[in-house]
Amino acid sequence: MAKKIQTKAPPKKAVKAISKKKKPVSTKVKKSFPGTLQASTSNIKTHILRCWPGEDLYEALNTYMRAHSIKAAWIVSCVGSLTHANIRFAEVPEAKLLKGHFEIISLVGCLSGHKGSHVHICISDGKGTCIGGHLKEGNKVHTTAEIVIQEASDLEFVRVKDGATRYPELRIVKK
Repeated sequence: MAKKIQTKAPPKKAVKAISKKKKPVSTKVKKSFPGTLQASTSNIKTHILRCWPGEDLYEALNTYMRAHSIKAAWIVSCVGSLTHANIRFAEVPEAKLLKGHFEIISLVGCLSGHKGSHVHICISDGKGTCIGGHLKEGNKVHTTAEIVIQEASDLEFVRVKDGATRYPELRIVKK
């Protein structure tokens, strides 16, 4: 028989103390780099695509984006496998090409119709060892890659060099 668990409301003193705590600091928009637009949109479309054996995962994503004139999207999920994985690791300028059979554990990122996509991949080998980094050209699909993408049709994702990080960072533009 399952025990019945009762929860008590916190004492009034505790509620008062919690409400007096400082609010979390939010990201402030800088005049030099107005990086984000707080946008709520109802114009979200879902796209589902499958990559076939031998296709380049990176190229397939970019080709699909261009073919459908998608300017702002993100990867919701991806399952599949690779025989070649070309990944750029953190703070390393060149990508590393790995050969073997790999399961795609995770594929995440923001996609743009022009050179503004930023995608990370995590793969595992036959021993279950995981490795991940930036997705680059040269990721050859083994059996399949089934990808769900969502698009915000009223937005555009662009990359602009940020003076603070010195990297091209995401800028969200309302169409």
